[in-house]
Amino acid sequence: MVLYQISTERFDSWVQGLEPGVMMSEVSRRSGVPEPTLYQQRKGERVKPTTVLKVASGFGRHKLMELAAFEGFGSLWPVPEGVPWLACVAPVDIVAELMGRRNIVEPAPDYVFVVAEDACSRWHSLIDGGAKRMDVAEHLGVPKNRYSRLLVANALQFETVLGVAQYFGVSPHVGLVACGYLDLADIGVPDAAEALRSVSTEVLVEELKARQRVFVRSLA
Repeated sequence: MVLYQISTERFDSWVQGLEPGVMMSEVSRRSGVPEPTLYQQRKGERVKPTTVLKVASGFGRHKLMELAAFEGFGSLWPVPEGVPWLACVAPVDIVAELMGRRNIVEPAPDYVFVVAEDACSRWHSLIDGGAKRMDVAEHLGVPKNRYSRLLVANALQFETVLGVAQYFGVSPHVGLVACGYLDLADIGVPDAAEALRSVSTEVLVEELKARQRVFVRSLA
């Protein structure tokens, strides 16, 4: 699998572009990346893309736009239109939306979006065309059982999500949201509740049916 890493020289140059003269201790404080982690990555000439995302966020920059400036990540920005973000919405939230449309329940005024527990599995089912997970895992060089466990747990590594997307020739954005590396706002969905209300009832019902099929398939 391709190693998606960034050279120390390029990372340091980018950091100075964010704020000239800034020290790594301040970068650590703002980004939440421990200073020893920054040191080890920079020393090994292998700065992780997730580090760039955290630093960009800590400096108030758009995470994807900043990461896309690095070699190998240009395809991450702009976000393609029509990404299947609904895969990241929990079935219970879809049901609540449908029930609200029938005046069975009142919409929650303090709705807070949380990534669905089956988000990564659902994203995978949308892009894999029925391919066997063992074949995908073999291509990526990941043990099959481990790949399946991480997929079900929304815990694929950043690089693995990119590898999966590249394997199937699709955008990785929804997979990155599913695994917690991005937020829906990062891929053009700033208000999940409002976006959900804009989806037709027919599409929401079909999504629920599909989620059930994905769950059954995961047990096979």
